[in-house]
Amino acid sequence: MVNDINKLKAAITNLENQAEKVNEFSGVLHAVNEARIEIDETKDVLKENAKETKEFLNDSRLSFKQFNICVDYLEERLGKIEQNQIELRESINSLDIVSPEDLAKLKGEVGFVVTENIDSLKRHIEVITSQSKEKLSSRMTLIALISVGSIIGIGALI
Repeated sequence: MVNDINKLKAAITNLENQAEKVNEFSGVLHAVNEARIEIDETKDVLKENAKETKEFLNDSRLSFKQFNICVDYLEERLGKIEQNQIELRESINSLDIVSPEDLAKLKGEVGFVVTENIDSLKRHIEVITSQSKEKLSSRMTLIALISVGSIIGIGALI
């Protein structure tokens, strides 16, 4: 009997050791299951992040395309402005620019020509006025003679 009791104690001790191992395994299994749940949750978060990142990249790509279109347009406009500047410089360089001395000289020459023309017009007006006065005087004389002749003719009739 003692022997059976010792065997029973050994079996109980063995069972207790195995129960401890089962509890440890259960704890490990529980920890593994919790880790698996966390991994699955992390996977879902990573999938959502990947989706958002992909959308962000697509939006960024579209924005860059639009930005490139704007940059291309601005480069084209800048090229046209530069071409206009070149044409304006060429146009300005081809102009005969009058110096202040040349302007003063031209002003004097123009003033002289204007004065000559005014004097010529004055003389012409004086000639025409003189001729008009002579014609008017001769017409007045003619009218006076006709009037005198009419009066004399009327007097002779009376």
